[in-house]
Amino acid sequence: MGYLIKSGIAGGFQKQSVARASDGTLWAVYCIHEGSKIAAALSSDDGESWTEEIVAEGELAKQPCLAIDSSDDLWVAWASHGYGDYSDRYNIVYSKRNHITTAWSDPVVISDTPDGAVEHQQAPEIDICRGDWVHVVWCGLGWGDYPARQACIYRRISPWADEQLIACVDADQWDLSVACSPDLVGGVYVVWHGQGWGDNPTVNNIQFRDKTGVSWWPQEAVTDKDVEQHMADLCLDTDGNVHVTWTGLGWDDPWGFLENMADYQNIRWRMRDTGGSWTSHDAACVSMAESHQYGPAIMVQGTDNQPRILWRTSAGGVRQSLRQYFDGFGWGFWDEQWTGETGVNVAVLCTMWPVKSGIRTNFPTEGYAFVFAEGSVPYDYRYTDVGFDPDTPGPADSSTGPFAGLAGIGFGQILGFGR
Repeated sequence: MGYLIKSGIAGGFQKQSVARASDGTLWAVYCIHEGSKIAAALSSDDGESWTEEIVAEGELAKQPCLAIDSSDDLWVAWASHGYGDYSDRYNIVYSKRNHITTAWSDPVVISDTPDGAVEHQQAPEIDICRGDWVHVVWCGLGWGDYPARQACIYRRISPWADEQLIACVDADQWDLSVACSPDLVGGVYVVWHGQGWGDNPTVNNIQFRDKTGVSWWPQEAVTDKDVEQHMADLCLDTDGNVHVTWTGLGWDDPWGFLENMADYQNIRWRMRDTGGSWTSHDAACVSMAESHQYGPAIMVQGTDNQPRILWRTSAGGVRQSLRQYFDGFGWGFWDEQWTGETGVNVAVLCTMWPVKSGIRTNFPTEGYAFVFAEGSVPYDYRYTDVGFDPDTPGPADSSTGPFAGLAGIGFGQILGFGR
């Protein structure tokens, strides 16, 4: 299933794990199981074959993520022992690959924990906004007024700036995702799950914050349920609206057919418009199943500005939903489709992010891709796509590549993604 990138990789996957250069070269990043090496692989034949480059050989390295700027320089961040003043603890580090020399820089420590704290930092995510500013977020102990709690931390690493706290309360925060605006220099948007908020402070719910320029705006609750919500991801559409997806318990079947659906984790969606208003939960049901659904990833295709969501099922397959709108009626629904990958242990779904055409030309407006792990540790790392065609609007061509001949459910067509 899919094209093999690498056999023998470790776990600890991050959402930002695949990127595309302006010449169509694909990049994927991973941690090699033996030796804790951080590696990046490139493909110049649409994912059929991959050439590996070693980024770093850190001690106990894990959780790599990547982003590519408009010059095709590649930025990789990860968590590792062996760096900084407290090399016996996990810190966040990064390395940059120069697209001209093809050389990787020496690793640079990002997480300079304050006041001599030596606690672990983990789970970085990276993205790049207009102007090629590079932004990194992660979770860690040792910060703010509650150093014994997991906090959410942010740092701009190009141009370099001090760390900022996104969330630091008397409860743990986890699983950050970041999206940056392709139109706004310094526009950063994050979601995560954590306790300590709203009417249900002892339950993990989905939280959101955004930053424009220097300051962060106040936290906003995407959910405030009395049962657990997890695994949030987000992206921006071409109008600047923020789309958030996650999985959670406690959501009923809006059609009334599945009596026990609320007992299982299902995939949800909400949109925050440019005025700061969130769509109703009434239209937020993406999956409807009496079995657990996990790890959603979201993207928006630039040509129709509608979100697509990928996730893994309890049976190990990969599904997608397309947000379909009918302008004449002013309403929309989710059309669920099979991706062609099934019967595998999908450990992560990482997809390309959307941008406006012409703003960052190294990203396509058509086509989508994701990477996933097959089997058990050490995993086989694989790549799947529907062909990219950044210069031609309209649905991606599904007549070639690993999805050849597949038809979707409902509208009978797998539509392209851009991310």
